Amino acid sequence: MKTCWGLGHTWVSGMRRSVGAWFFATVVPVIAALALTLTGVYTTAALAAEIVIGTTVSLSGPYEAASASQFNGLALWSEFVNAEGGVLAGGERHPVRLVYYDDASDPANIPLLYERLIHHDNARFLMSAYSSAIGLAAAAVAEEHGKIIILPGSGADEIFANGYESVYQIYAPSSRYFLPALEVLALRSPGARVAFVYEDDPFAVNAIVRAREFARGVGLEVVFDKAYPAAATEFGELVRELETLGPVAVIGGGHLYDGIALTKALAASGAQVRFLALLSAPSFPEFAAIGDGAVGAIYPSQWEPGVEYRPTFGPTPAEFVRVYEERYGSTPDYYAASGFNAGLVLQHALERAGALDDAAVHEALDATDIVTFYGRVRFETQPGGHGLQVGHEMLLVQLQRGPGGSLVKEVVWPDDAKSGDLLFPKP
Repeated sequence: MKTCWGLGHTWVSGMRRSVGAWFFATVVPVIAALALTLTGVYTTAALAAEIVIGTTVSLSGPYEAASASQFNGLALWSEFVNAEGGVLAGGERHPVRLVYYDDASDPANIPLLYERLIHHDNARFLMSAYSSAIGLAAAAVAEEHGKIIILPGSGADEIFANGYESVYQIYAPSSRYFLPALEVLALRSPGARVAFVYEDDPFAVNAIVRAREFARGVGLEVVFDKAYPAAATEFGELVRELETLGPVAVIGGGHLYDGIALTKALAASGAQVRFLALLSAPSFPEFAAIGDGAVGAIYPSQWEPGVEYRPTFGPTPAEFVRVYEERYGSTPDYYAASGFNAGLVLQHALERAGALDDAAVHEALDATDIVTFYGRVRFETQPGGHGLQVGHEMLLVQLQRGPGGSLVKEVVWPDDAKSGDLLFPKP
């Protein structure tokens, strides 16, 4: 186990800046003294009536890139809340303090770390790090102790089939991830032959179970269906099987490194892939390093810069992008956006509850139906699926060659949000 207690960190922002749409329209100075890196520590004296939020971050392993990005978003939210003195609940301001530990991308580390967050760090509310495997483990601990936990980066439906009452999902469920891609494929190539190739991970498996049923329902022919071990990077034998199939649409993947390795193997093979839709991997800058093999790759996205929503709570999409870029020097991806959005959702519930009382916050979360910069947020409240995200809609993004030859991201679905037309078949 790589995690040790010495890797725990706390963060209380001392910045005094306004927050929300009224502030995001102003110029935001970047104060270097408050720069936070995931390997550093930033603390101030504990403040009265603070809200401690406990979480983990994957500082190594296959979830590292997405987890760090998600945490950046959550940390940025806490900065702006604290800039105004904290969350307003019951007529009082409650500063936010984040406490986090390195989970090393290993779900086996989660129970011990969350026990420490609850009993040693007195976390009032919990968040989970990126990935459904991590979220599944964290949700079980939170529910056992009656702690509210928000999952900013867990898509697996199965988490919410356990009868949990204290777990809330930010992502649209993974069962809906591939539906837009399959719908678009069926329209462009009726009866197309589909090969499902996916990581043996709760997130990917959930996505494929529903995709398999949906594909057949829209008239596509499933000719190949195989899972590969979690975090696999060797695909020689699997690709050789795909080469024998003739033209196919490949649907699947899992996370960053397996997605890169699979795409490289396909590009170097004789497999005839006319359509490639993968979970997660094409959204990362590292994926573009594949070169020509990356062109035409598609991924389902929870959020993209430039897609406009009209928020009923919090900043606009453009305002969020601007302050994120000024804070971190890079454009936010949907992992960062989900982290910030998780903070907004908890903030909204606390403000609606008017107190830090768990029962009141539960009731406020159950009643949530808002639009943020990230899109609509609404939770299932019926037993058997309580906490499942039912308000948010997915986007479909494709990597294409831009005017200068570099790879650019184009939203190709839905029509009212798209920035470009689908490139089909894949080069």
